[in-house]
Amino acid sequence: MKDKISKIAMFGRTPEWAMLAGKENPKAPLAIARHAREQAIAIFEKHRDDVTRINDDTELTESGKERRLQELAVKRCQEISTLRESLMQVEVAKIKAVEEAKKDVAPEDRVINTLLEIEVRKSLTDSTGCDPMQTRLQYLDALDVEDHLTMDAIENAPRLWRGRLQTDDLAELKERRLLQTDPRLGSEVRSIAQALADTTTTLDTVIGELQENVDTLAEVASG
Repeated sequence: MKDKISKIAMFGRTPEWAMLAGKENPKAPLAIARHAREQAIAIFEKHRDDVTRINDDTELTESGKERRLQELAVKRCQEISTLRESLMQVEVAKIKAVEEAKKDVAPEDRVINTLLEIEVRKSLTDSTGCDPMQTRLQYLDALDVEDHLTMDAIENAPRLWRGRLQTDDLAELKERRLLQTDPRLGSEVRSIAQALADTTTTLDTVIGELQENVDTLAEVASG
């Protein structure tokens, strides 16, 4: 019971998307993400047990234990890296699903939307002075009130627009938008996006714990 509580505290409860992921097709995006998440947690738990076993081994010297623990942490980090690579398939599926969902917009609506976005950017130019930081704040405000036109105007801004956000910054904001209600996207797209976000967080948590072990052991060895 104590281990279960500790597991929930570190990784949270099983997400809804993971419970909905079917087992019929192991290559489906949600199934891949669920497998990666479950494997990462299993790796962490096995690593914890192996660390206890090595520390309790009376036949090993202190330096021998340090060497074994460092080798073990490096091995586990490599296993997590392999799981992270498998998530590329989920990322590709998310991008395709988003593109497919947006294809339903009629050509005439695209023209109207483009003209409206130009007007929004003119207004943003006046209100923000083309300061990217202010543009980001405007995007976040739009996200709060589900103002999709303003978000579209910022996302689709031409490179010459001085208020355009940096690629990484824009990608992070678009990801946050994807996890919230977007009338163009169905529940499947949001489930894939959430699965990718949750699983990446789990992998980051595990790799952080493992890397901390490696760094601690390196400090002990050098000290």
